[in-house]
Amino acid sequence: MDQDSLARFLEIAEAQTQPGSPVRSEPSCIFASVLAIGNAGGEEDEDAACIQEVELIEEAAIRAGVTKCNLLKNPLRDGFLDAIDDFILDMCTVGSEGSAHLFYYAGDGCEIQCFRFIPIDATRPDRDYIALGDIMERIDEKVQGRSIVFCIDACRNNPDKETVRDKFDNERGSKNRYFLLFRTSAGNEINELKEEECLSVFAQTVREFIPELHQSEMIPDWIEQITQAIRSKEPREDPWYLCSPPVPGSFRSVRSYSASSSSSRSPMPGTANCSKGYSIFPERHSPAISPLDPQDPDQFYEVTDIRKAHRRRVNRMTASTVDIACIILGSTEGRSAADVQRDFAIRGMGPNYLITLEGRRTVLVREEFCAWDYNLACWHAEEVGGVGHIPGTGKINEVKSYSVSIALEGDGEEPYTDAQYSNLIKLLKNLITTYQVKLWNVVGAGEIMQPPPKAPQPGPCF
Repeated sequence: MDQDSLARFLEIAEAQTQPGSPVRSEPSCIFASVLAIGNAGGEEDEDAACIQEVELIEEAAIRAGVTKCNLLKNPLRDGFLDAIDDFILDMCTVGSEGSAHLFYYAGDGCEIQCFRFIPIDATRPDRDYIALGDIMERIDEKVQGRSIVFCIDACRNNPDKETVRDKFDNERGSKNRYFLLFRTSAGNEINELKEEECLSVFAQTVREFIPELHQSEMIPDWIEQITQAIRSKEPREDPWYLCSPPVPGSFRSVRSYSASSSSSRSPMPGTANCSKGYSIFPERHSPAISPLDPQDPDQFYEVTDIRKAHRRRVNRMTASTVDIACIILGSTEGRSAADVQRDFAIRGMGPNYLITLEGRRTVLVREEFCAWDYNLACWHAEEVGGVGHIPGTGKINEVKSYSVSIALEGDGEEPYTDAQYSNLIKLLKNLITTYQVKLWNVVGAGEIMQPPPKAPQPGPCF
């Protein structure tokens, strides 16, 4: 950072900390800035995989119309920290309250109490490594109210058992909203690239989704869809992420996510060394335990599922555990996707899947659990059996315990979008194949609701 930039940065920071200072409300764009850093370790190699990776991320951000994009290759420690200061300056100059800023890193890293970046001139971990928590504190000192996304393609192991004296962790930020997306969970190396690959699936997928971050107001959705896409493309990958709450505060109450309770998709002891991976450590290690409990039905939204204790698929008439046999198609009845998500946070009522107008698929309740939306319902499926009757309401049975429900954003009075149909068809094919659902058990919500609704579901234009 030169002297003029530093003076301007300090002037902006001082103005924002003055009591009664006005809040800037004119963001240049939702997705305001990107800092991409590639670190090939001790190699000054412009063709290294991590260097190519950050170049492609920068290109994608420029094409997406991001206001400010900075690229740094093989930085020394001082250059790395200067780039962080410039990144914070960009948050002040091209960002504003609520603007999104992406920090993408590919290169050497390790996990010692928290994730640490390893500059190419680093020799001592306690003096030279740069803690992610330290970067968060630097940001919080100078700016507030931004959304900062860290995408990190690096190993998170510490086979040499190195130690540090500081107390940083990955949950330090409190004045901004932070989203951490790692290629792997703590304790693991990243997977070796295949011979024909020059770019990791993680990098490819983030690059593909950068235009959607520019358009999306729901960054947790964006990150969740990236992780789902990575796992569908490469079963070996096990991305991990963590989101801070929607309002300023501690990370402590927020869940982190991975694909399984044990990181089975990460390299196992005895496999080939990570020859193209981003780690200076040659030794192997055992995979760590991921923090995700696969039986926990809490979703990726930063809310508590108030109906958590009632999600098991059980026939309440027989008390037996049941399997999925039906698929229910409905709409949001004119409510926006954001309204549906807010309502779910308050009441716990909503479908398993929500498909937005843009065709983005959101998981409210994982399909292995019941979603309570069209609560009183009846469908004469052979698998369900048993029918009761409520006077003034109609026949009811346990069809909801046997069903996965899908809601399309809209009311069906207007045509749904091609993107919604495309995503719906993919989801239906997967569910029908996975659970061997009979086609006559794919039903509209209007067919099962009791009493029957005045308007058909998912709507006359479906």
